[in-house]
Amino acid sequence: MEKLEHKIKRLRDERGMSQEDVAKSLGVTRVAISKWENGQTENLKLANLVGFCKLFNIGIEEFLSDAYPEIKSLKLTTDVTKVKIPAHEAGAVNIAVFSTKKMIGEGNLQLYQDTVVGNIGFSEQWVAENLKGITNIKNLWAITGIGDSMSPTYEDGDILIADMGVREVVHSGIYIFNIKNVHFIKRITIMLDGKLEISSDNKNIKTSNIYDDDKSLNILGRIRYIWNGKKL
Repeated sequence: MEKLEHKIKRLRDERGMSQEDVAKSLGVTRVAISKWENGQTENLKLANLVGFCKLFNIGIEEFLSDAYPEIKSLKLTTDVTKVKIPAHEAGAVNIAVFSTKKMIGEGNLQLYQDTVVGNIGFSEQWVAENLKGITNIKNLWAITGIGDSMSPTYEDGDILIADMGVREVVHSGIYIFNIKNVHFIKRITIMLDGKLEISSDNKNIKTSNIYDDDKSLNILGRIRYIWNGKKL
């Protein structure tokens, strides 16, 4: 089984490219490429993942097959186009991947076809073991984290698996919600008096607000898994 960092270096060497060449193509620094090849960076941002595959002319599924064996298939595009999500195959669960930048910060979060950028096919066994208690398989979305407010729980560009069938806060966790027509992904903790504490995980920009106005808090979903191996 070939580690992802070794695969990146091998593909680069096979194409006669320097770290500077790859860095320029992806719009990152040479140091970033060096860290990826040395295994110092655990997770690739979605944009960089797609960039690598386009640069090396390799399918994402093939690129990640050794590093993430739970993935049965993964089809993504950097272009926000109308992507048809296939029906569930035998033994597989297809989860739509949405363009978070089209959703977060805008006033309406709905299943618009033009926000879908691909799909991830997980094995049914993996879903059963890692996403227990979900409302329905059909309610699962894959979105990308934006910014560093929730670091180190997840980083900018990490893929998040969300249960969009959750419409109320029954358990403390990380939720997608809307307040006054603005969308957020934050941690919500149920306090002893029943009020809700909304907070960020990043200690450097730690913010916390106590919220007791249930009427203006619109819960849209709950983050259940972060594609860096963290269950929520």
